This record gives sequence, C-alpha cells and structure tokens, in this order.
Amino acid sequence: MFQSLDIEFFEPDKKTQMGNDKLKKIRDYHALLENEYCKIFIFDRDADDINSEFGDAEVLYHGNNVYSMLLPVPEHRKDTPYISIEHYYFDKDLFREDINGRRLYMVKEFDKITKKHLLIPNLYALKINKESSDIGILDFKIMKYEEQEGDLSKVAKDGQNIALSKSNFIKHIENEEFKGVNVAAFSSVFTMIEDILQDYLQNKAGEIEISKGVYLKKYPTGLSTLSLFAEAPKELLTLYKGTNLVTVGPVVLENHNKLILEIKALINEEWHQIIQFPLDITPYLVDFIMKKNKNRYNRIELHLFSPDRAISSSREILKDDISGTILLRALNL
Repeated sequence: MFQSLDIEFFEPDKKTQMGNDKLKKIRDYHALLENEYCKIFIFDRDADDINSEFGDAEVLYHGNNVYSMLLPVPEHRKDTPYISIEHYYFDKDLFREDINGRRLYMVKEFDKITKKHLLIPNLYALKINKESSDIGILDFKIMKYEEQEGDLSKVAKDGQNIALSKSNFIKHIENEEFKGVNVAAFSSVFTMIEDILQDYLQNKAGEIEISKGVYLKKYPTGLSTLSLFAEAPKELLTLYKGTNLVTVGPVVLENHNKLILEIKALINEEWHQIIQFPLDITPYLVDFIMKKNKNRYNRIELHLFSPDRAISSSREILKDDISGTILLRALNL
C-alpha cells in the first residue's frame, strides 16, 4: 500500500534504549538546526507528559522541517488508548509463543502487589508496580521460580526469565516463525506519515492549502500569491479563454463562513457565469486580503481546467488598485 513512500527509518544502536524522553530530547535538538529533509519523530501514547504536550493534536510542527506525531489509536485499542507501537498487533498475535515457549506478557496478567501471574503458578513480573499501566507490554524480567512462595529477591536471583524480547518478537515475524500476523492496523501510521510529508512539501515550496483548492504561497519579498484551482465545463471554458472581459463579485455566506467569488465573462455580448468559487474565511485569507489592500501586487490567480484536463486557463483576477478594498468591504472589515 505504501511502497511509493520515500522514507528511511533511523535505527539506533542496540545499546541505546530509545524511550519517549530520549526521543523528545533528540527531536528538540534537531528542531534547532536547519534540516534539508523532513524528520518525523513518532511517540507512543503511554506517557502522560507526551500526551499533554500534544493536547488534542496528533501532529506537531517544530520548525526546520521537524515534525512529531502521536501514534494514532487503532480501532481494536479504542477502549485502551494509552498504547505503544506493539499494541497495533492483535492480542492473538501479540502473545504467540515461540518454539522455546517464550512470549510477550501484559501487566494486567499479574497482581501488581504480589507480582504473581493471576493464572500461571510460580510466574512473576518483577518490573511492575502499582503505577504500571494495565496494558503495558512486558518483555523482560518475567521470572519462573519453582518454589510456590519464594520471596522476590530469591526469584530475581534464582528464577528463570521466560519472556520473549520485543526485538525477537519482530524477528519471528520477519523470519515467518510467526506466520499470518495481522498488520493491517499499521496502515494508519503510514497514512499519517503521508499527510505529514504532504505538509512538508507544501511548506518547502512556501505554499499551504488554506481551503479546498486554495493555495497561499509567500515569497521572501513579503508578497504573496493566492492560487485558486477548479473544474469548469469544457464548452464554457473554451469560450472563457477567448475573452478578456471578466468580472469578479465577492459575496459572503455568513452562515457557512464562506467568501464566494462569482466569476462572470462577457461572451457573445452576454454575461455568463463561469464559476462560483468558495473560500473558507480563515485568518490566512483575512491576512492575505489585508496585505492585498495595502499592495495590489499580492496576486490572486484563477486556474480553471476541464474535467478531462484537455483545456485549461490561468489568469490573474482582482488585480486593480481597489480590489483589496472591495474584498475587505465584502468581509465587513
């Protein structure tokens, strides 16, 4: 599904434990530097400080082509959203045993006080405590100890660790010891990466989409261009290309927070409506119009094309000295 994505994954050395805290420090450092390429830092949702930083957002932009994103919550984890990347696997796959009887475990399988497994005798999770998340994944210090009531210091010293490490879990999927693992939930991660890369490419070009089919590009000179893209019927577009007599009337639909540009052209001595182009009234649009009112060289370009893309037309509209004033009056500014 995502083979066209031009991305590389950073692989830390095996000695480095890359948790959220360390990842955040690396992200903040890179955000201070100029980066030629887009860098995306992906965070688990199992830490309150990270979740607080994002608030209601799933993606943050930190400048210098650095983004961070929270893992989107897959449908099968909606009831337990404090997830890490391993939770994208379904439980039936997540808790598979390898040929040595090792597997991953989850905190909720154990009593947080005694650290004993709730069903399997003589099995202890030494790294959990009262604050441990019920859905936390455990891949080490799951100790098998033969004595029924051994104290935990003896369990730690003499017990046998039977947990499967996360890295070995992935290796078993890659080498197909674990066959038929469902990875469909991961598509939401790559879809979000696609969205971030689209934003990066637009920012790289100095252009952002401020409403459907409306792009704002800012130049180092301080001037801006607002580009409008829309389809028009082929027959009408052919006639429109043949005339220079075009009028643009701005109309505001307050209930829908829209500015409508009614484009008309004089064709065969009659005025014909070519298109009604809607723009969302956003701070971006208002800022552009105010700048256009001060300097008419802030351009509005209308790009029309036929449904089959065989015919197209591009021309500047609202280019006279009073066009900015007309737009401001329409917005009651």
